[in-house]
Amino acid sequence: MIISRKQTTVVTGAVSILLIQLIGWSNTPGNQRLKGLSIDLDFNSKALANPPTARKSIEYKPPNRGAPAGTIAGGARLVDPPDTFRGVTPSCDKSLLVPLVPENHAGQTISRHPTFFWYLSDKGFSDEAPKMVFALKQVGKDEVVFTEQFSIAKAGIIQMELPPEKPELIAEKDYIWSVSVLCNENGKLKNMVVEALIRRVTPTPALTRRLSSATSENDRAITYAQEGFWYNALQALSKASEAKPDDRSIGENFYSLLEQVGLDGVVAQVRKQSQR
Repeated sequence: MIISRKQTTVVTGAVSILLIQLIGWSNTPGNQRLKGLSIDLDFNSKALANPPTARKSIEYKPPNRGAPAGTIAGGARLVDPPDTFRGVTPSCDKSLLVPLVPENHAGQTISRHPTFFWYLSDKGFSDEAPKMVFALKQVGKDEVVFTEQFSIAKAGIIQMELPPEKPELIAEKDYIWSVSVLCNENGKLKNMVVEALIRRVTPTPALTRRLSSATSENDRAITYAQEGFWYNALQALSKASEAKPDDRSIGENFYSLLEQVGLDGVVAQVRKQSQR
C-alpha cells in the first residue's frame, strides 16, 4: 500500500521498504523532493521474514567502461560536527548509513536530475529525529551543485531527487554525492559521512527504443538494469510501486538489485525493521 503526503517542499511517501516521516525541512528556495521508500516483498511480517524463493526477473549488468569506484575509498568517515547540529544522536556504527550503490564502479544514469538512494539504520535511535545533510558536486570542482539539511523521524531507505531548478548533471562527467548524519561515538558527537559517485551518460538510440517500447515502469527498470543504469533502475522501481502497490514482484526486484551489488546486509536490516 502506498501512503503519500505532499507538502509545498516535501513529498513524504512510500515506495515501500519503510515509510519515512520527515520533519524540520528547511525552507530554502525551490521545491526539493525527499521520499521514504517502503517496497514490501509481501503484506505481512512473516512473509517479509521468510520471503519465498522466486525466479529473478531483473539482472543488473555493470557498464562496460572504465568507470571509477562507486564508493569513495575509506567508506564512512567521522568528522567533527557543525555547531548547529548538536543534540541527541544514534550510535556511530559502520552500518548506520549506507549509500545504495555498487561498490566497484560508479553507477550510471541518463537523468539530468537523478534520484539518489541511501539507507539509514534504526540502531541507537532516540526520540529526537536525526539530522542529516545531502550534498552533490562535480568531481574536480569545489562548487556544490546542491545541498540540503533535514531531519528524519524514522529510519529506512530514503530517496532524494535533484530538484529540477538546480543545474543538471553534465553528460560524461562524474559527480560525488554525500550524506551525513550525527552520531555518538563513546560519548563524543561525530558526523558520519558516506560518499558515492554517479555519472550521467547520454542514452543510445537503441536504449531509447527499448524504453519507448516498455509497457510499465517495472519493464523500464528491467531494461535500465540490463543496460547498466543503476540509478534509473531503482527510480523506475520506485515509480512502479507507486503505480502498482499490490504487485509484490516490484519489491522482489528492488531487493534483488541490492543483493546483486553486495547490499545483502541492508536488505536483512530492512526486513527486520519491517517486523517491528
